Amino acid sequence: MVAQLHYLKVAEVQRRGLAHFHCVLRLDGPDSIDAEPPTWATVELLERVVRTSIERAQAPDVDGRPVRWGRVYDIQDLARREEEAVRVAAYVAKYAAKTTDGSKELARQFRTRRQIVTLVDDPHLRRLALTAWDLGGDPQCESLRLKEHAHAFGFTGQLITKSRAFSTTFAALRSARTEYMAGERDGDPVEGTFHFEGRGYDDPRATQLAELFFTFERELKAEARARKHAESDDETSN
Repeated sequence: MVAQLHYLKVAEVQRRGLAHFHCVLRLDGPDSIDAEPPTWATVELLERVVRTSIERAQAPDVDGRPVRWGRVYDIQDLARREEEAVRVAAYVAKYAAKTTDGSKELARQFRTRRQIVTLVDDPHLRRLALTAWDLGGDPQCESLRLKEHAHAFGFTGQLITKSRAFSTTFAALRSARTEYMAGERDGDPVEGTFHFEGRGYDDPRATQLAELFFTFERELKAEARARKHAESDDETSN
């Protein structure tokens, strides 16, 4: 081994339904990430390799037709200034925490088609999610698992991936977060993380009906207590 190529990739699902990728590449020495790469492993060489890969790479779609990368891409040298390290960290953090439209409705998998209809308010985003869900029911597209990824408009890849030696591991980050959260509270330590699962009711009318039943039950209990007090007062007066 003469050099190591490390990467971090974040996929951003755009409003038009296409996946937009942000990737950070770094050439390191053969022994560790702190070692300098060989003199021939220059930024210019890495840029040329990336451009060639983008132009030549292709994969078949469900019909066997070749799918290639788009013509618009931007390659930048992030090591020119010292502040670029902070910029890269902020850049990756922004997209790693970003959902499709910035709301929690598209942050988790949908379990039913009805959830998409009732939870996603934006008509355009709802249509994209419904299209992915409906295509997932087509036998020809069944292997693509589109229903499981309707919240990402059918994109089935991982939103954020990295090589093992790019930086610290995700397991270490989760462990550090758990330890930090445990130190912020007096009770039992927090294990794992929390995520949004969904609302109590898919249909807004169900919420109104539940509130109506709750009101009726509260009124019935109040009437029962009033009758009980009235009966108690009658027994005392007799």
